[in-house]
Amino acid sequence: MGADLYRNSISEPAYKKYHTEWQRLIQDRTERDEQGKRARQEECDRLWDLMYPPEGYFRDSYNSSNLLWTLGLSWWQLPIDDDGCMGDEKLKAFQDQVFNATMTLHKDTPESEQAEATKYFQEKRLKLLAFLDGAIEAGERVVFSV
Repeated sequence: MGADLYRNSISEPAYKKYHTEWQRLIQDRTERDEQGKRARQEECDRLWDLMYPPEGYFRDSYNSSNLLWTLGLSWWQLPIDDDGCMGDEKLKAFQDQVFNATMTLHKDTPESEQAEATKYFQEKRLKLLAFLDGAIEAGERVVFSV
């Protein structure tokens, strides 16, 4: 479970282009020995990344890797329209919130893992900001599945 954000102008054509081949590889993978499964999995992963390019798709899982939680924000409290989208001023306001929010790691993050966790969340924030920036520049609404 998680929050999935889409720019349909990018995500829909990519999904249509690669999904059938990805499904075929998934089926083929199940019929192979362990070495063959690993090789097929690498190809499945490559196609998955093509189906969901970062400029058209962003995911934030509802677990310890959740970016918005480290920023003191919630996917469920965003001003998403009735059709599950956000655009224009609301999207820019959300981008500003993400940019300006103070990052706080979970209190149970071991000290030995804090530097790595901070780097992970900083990189994830930059990916979300780039995704939002692309949508804003294109004047495109973002679909939120939260």
